[in-house]
Amino acid sequence: MNPVILLNPPSPPGMTANREGSGGMGVLVHGPGGFFYPPQTLAYAGAVLLREGLPVEAVDAVAEGLTYDQAVSRMPEGERLIICHASAKTLEHDLEFCRVLAVARPDAMLLLAGTALVYFGADAFAVFPGLPLLRGEVPYLVLEVVRAWARGSLDDAPTVVRARDAIAGILTPAGNPDSLPRPAWDLFPHYRYPFLTFQGSWGCDHRCRYCPYVLGMGRPRRSRSPEKVADELAWLEREFPKPRYMLRDPAPAADREWLLTLAREIRKRGVRTPWECESRPEHLDVELLRELHRAGCSVMKLGVESADGDLLQAWDRLLPGWDTRRYLDHATGVIHACRDLGIACRAFVMTGLPGETEEGLQATVGFLKVAGPALVSVKRFARYPGQSLPPLSPSPVEAHTLERIESEMLSAARPLRVSLLRQARGRVGKLVRRMLLRG
Repeated sequence: MNPVILLNPPSPPGMTANREGSGGMGVLVHGPGGFFYPPQTLAYAGAVLLREGLPVEAVDAVAEGLTYDQAVSRMPEGERLIICHASAKTLEHDLEFCRVLAVARPDAMLLLAGTALVYFGADAFAVFPGLPLLRGEVPYLVLEVVRAWARGSLDDAPTVVRARDAIAGILTPAGNPDSLPRPAWDLFPHYRYPFLTFQGSWGCDHRCRYCPYVLGMGRPRRSRSPEKVADELAWLEREFPKPRYMLRDPAPAADREWLLTLAREIRKRGVRTPWECESRPEHLDVELLRELHRAGCSVMKLGVESADGDLLQAWDRLLPGWDTRRYLDHATGVIHACRDLGIACRAFVMTGLPGETEEGLQATVGFLKVAGPALVSVKRFARYPGQSLPPLSPSPVEAHTLERIESEMLSAARPLRVSLLRQARGRVGKLVRRMLLRG
């Protein structure tokens, strides 16, 4: 049996494809060399196949900056299975590349895979009839698919579909996260990634209407044991040293005790490399932040989204029993606590939401100026298949006004000032780790 190829297809010309972004629904970044997450979905899939002794190779065309022609040249000729990662935001380009690849490698079997294909796979059939799609969570289903291919046909794999009416639906979680092996980062050009990711849970129990994470990861939230997650972080530090690591969970603090246990388990293992995580402000408190900081959490990404109470209500952002004032006051307290502890808090806010007004946007600017997060990220609302949007009119704010307000939001950040002593300790720590790693 020829090795299976796990392929993160090339970015479209002049852009950067981030297929892991937004819970697997994907993000397209204008300009080459933009931000993207390492292909963790494919790394898990590769680890599952390796655990069973099956031959597998991988190509990350995004990380290597490959053009369509260069990526095709990396695909060996002959009969083999090529699993191409796809996302909603990159689908048009993913299908364009698959067409090029199908012509250049007619003996290969192409399979389009992406956890969130249940929402946008029908569009793929409209553009590329007959292209087989993997319906569901890739790491849990890849073994069944490869075994079917080895027997001679993907038709033996019930999760592989070729018809438009068989792909639509909602994501049904397929397996136990604790059953997954550690991602096979050694299959990929990990030396090109500025950081690596590790996952503690998938999915989210909240129902924010704009959020793609529930679509791409499913509901309910499913967690790995915190001991296994801490083991993986220690393993990453040992085997794949990076300046930082990133916990990809959409809302890990939703289970406070789980996250507290994770922090304490990380400390037990003596992990020294900084790591980042994200969560909703309502889930965080000073004690939890203190434990996270002691465990090495250096950046907290906080999804505030808006200070417009009408939008928060309409988009189902507020928790039951919470009103706008309580939400914003708590978020401000979390941001201030992060600063006091030395955690760089990155506040995420959204613009372009249907129903937004200039007054509401200015309220968000005012909130950011008072709260003073160390970093601010402004994200334009993105429409994804499967979203349940409230019946609101498009934003009436003119483009030039929106851009001006977004600049005000960005300028509200107050960078965290790290003491000279802490900077010196950090440099010494990095030097010692490098010396140890070099033997």
